[in-house]
Amino acid sequence: MYICLCRAVTESEVRSVVAEGASDTEQVVARCGAGTGCGGCRNALREVLASCGIAVEPCPLGPGAAPCGGSADGSDTMASMEGTGR
Repeated sequence: MYICLCRAVTESEVRSVVAEGASDTEQVVARCGAGTGCGGCRNALREVLASCGIAVEPCPLGPGAAPCGGSADGSDTMASMEGTGR
């Protein structure tokens, strides 16, 4: 199943980069690119990462809100998910 349509990233690809050692959302994003397009996949990405045991900050808009945080063009590469504000 695709998690990120903009970058054609599947759930299994996200799980693979976690299995290969990515330990936070920034590392996952850097390795597979999910969440760097329109931002519509951020909640689904949060769910997958949480199911892999990676701590993620919940969307401040609540479950099902999409997109959650970030710039419209995705240029923040999900920094808002980590709560860093960078």
